[in-house]
Amino acid sequence: MIQQDPEIRDIVNTIYDHYSPRSATDLMRQTHQEEPWRQTPINGIIAQDMVKNYFKDIFVKEA
Repeated sequence: MIQQDPEIRDIVNTIYDHYSPRSATDLMRQTHQEEPWRQTPINGIIAQDMVKNYFKDIFVKEA
């Protein structure tokens, strides 16, 4: 499905290009500082809409 939608494919590729060079530890440190993580109680589940809106604002608007 991603391959058939150029917009989704471009978003996924942008995210991959941005995050793939980082180690798992670096990604953990970074995500713990981002809004979806900070707004979620410890051991809570981060809402999908929160993640979607966070990344939409970062990656879609920049593209």
